[in-house]
Amino acid sequence: MPDFRPVHTVGAGIAPEWPCGPQMKGRWQDVPPTVIAALQSQSARDEDRGAAPLPSPILRMRALALIFYPGWFLVEGLAPYSTDRLGVFAMLLGPNEYVLLNGTSPAIHMTSHRALDLDGQTRRVDQYLRFFSGAVRGEAGPFWIVEDPVEVERDFSVSDKARPAVHETVAPIRRPRRKGVGYWRVATVLYGGSLFTATFRIDRTGMVEMVDDTPVSQDTIADPTTYDGCWRVPKTPAGAKSRANQGSTRH
Repeated sequence: MPDFRPVHTVGAGIAPEWPCGPQMKGRWQDVPPTVIAALQSQSARDEDRGAAPLPSPILRMRALALIFYPGWFLVEGLAPYSTDRLGVFAMLLGPNEYVLLNGTSPAIHMTSHRALDLDGQTRRVDQYLRFFSGAVRGEAGPFWIVEDPVEVERDFSVSDKARPAVHETVAPIRRPRRKGVGYWRVATVLYGGSLFTATFRIDRTGMVEMVDDTPVSQDTIADPTTYDGCWRVPKTPAGAKSRANQGSTRH
């Protein structure tokens, strides 16, 4: 399989606006139409051999370099989810392959077994935790790590009751001193409309364990998004255009 990674490239074509911000913060860049076309051609060939195809047609893509998977990117694509709604899907794109993400952990652990490198870099652990928590879903959706109260207000519908808790609690990922194997992090998490503070242990193999959590605000924040397999289908919440255009903010 040819190397389709979008290194140092920016697309210039006209495409629909993103209906939501990216899965995690970072320096995202547009994927050129030529790379998108090559990926869709490869997907068609893989489908002939029994592999799950990428959604089609892909209207645009954006990519983020992953420092914990050297040489790999997290790529999001915009494609029709139904006749009247657009959806966003995500995949990991490596030197010679792509891995479609569907909200479960096996594909991530398979990639981690071959490519994960967390040693010696605090930033790698932080980025991996943001990625893993946003890519793996429970019944109520992803476990969004939120680090800026302004972004929470902009990206979600926050009730008046929850607003003080958001501004008092939401903060960047913290690194407590804890004894034991693995890396420890404390973060504010938004899941299913509830906000809580959680302590995570991240193993060198890529396993993530939420060892404890403290509720902050329950069922007071609305995430107007449908999650279905590989799809994230926004209902175009307030501020979607500004978030899409900024690119470095998270959903």
